[in-house]
Amino acid sequence: MRDFFVLLCAEWKKLQKGLILSLLLIGPILSTLVGLTSLSMDIPADMPKWIFVYQMTMNNYAWLFYPIMTGVFAALICRNEHTQGAWKLLFTWPISRSSVWLSKATILMILTALSQLLFLGMYYLLAITQGFAENIEATVVWRSAFSGWIAVLPVVALQLWVSHLWKSFGVPLVINILLSIPNIFTAQSEQFSPWYPWSQPYSAMIPEPTESGILSIEPMTLWVVIFGGFLLAFGGGWLHTTRRDWT
Repeated sequence: MRDFFVLLCAEWKKLQKGLILSLLLIGPILSTLVGLTSLSMDIPADMPKWIFVYQMTMNNYAWLFYPIMTGVFAALICRNEHTQGAWKLLFTWPISRSSVWLSKATILMILTALSQLLFLGMYYLLAITQGFAENIEATVVWRSAFSGWIAVLPVVALQLWVSHLWKSFGVPLVINILLSIPNIFTAQSEQFSPWYPWSQPYSAMIPEPTESGILSIEPMTLWVVIFGGFLLAFGGGWLHTTRRDWT
C-alpha cells in the first residue's frame, strides 16, 4: 500500500500541469459555447430552460469530447515510461508492479472526474450569466455528471491498457477517436447503445427526474457493460503489466 501512495504522488508530479489543465478545459468550454448558442433556439414549451440548455451543452461533450479526452490523458500518463525504455527502469525499483498499474489508473480516473467537475462549473457559469441558475435542480445535474464518470470507467481501463501496449502517442489516440465517432449513431440506437462502451457516458448523462435514484443508468448496463467491461479491461492491463517480460 505504501508503494501505491508513493507512486500516486510521483504520477501526479510527472503530469504536465499546464497541458493537462488546457486539455481539461477544452471540452467544457466548447460545450458551453454550444449551450450558449442554444439560447437563441426555440425552447419546447414543456421543457424548462435550464434542462434544455444542459442537454444541448452535454450532447457534444458526452458524445465526443469526454471519451476522446480520456484517451489523450491515458496516452500522456504512459508517455514518460515509453521514452528511452523507462518501463524497464521503473521495474528495476523495489516496488510492486500492481502498484504501478493501479497508480496510473487512479490518476486517470481522477482526471476524468476533474473533467466532469469543470463541465458542471462551466454550465453553472453559463446559467449564472444568463439568469437561470436559480431554477436548476442541482440533484439532476450532479447525478448526471456522476453517472457519466461511472459510465466512462470501461473506456478509462481500456485506453490505459492500449496506451501501455503502444509506444506511439498517436496509435491509442487514433483508436480512441475511431471508436468515439460511431457515438453519433450508436447513442441514438436502442439496440446498440446499451452495449457500446463509448456510448455509455452520453446515455448516463441524459438528465433524469430527481426520483431516478443515485445513478441514471439501467441496472443491466451498469453491471454487465460498465462494471463488467471495466473489470475485464482493468484486469487485462494489470496482467499485461505484471507478467510481461520487460527485459
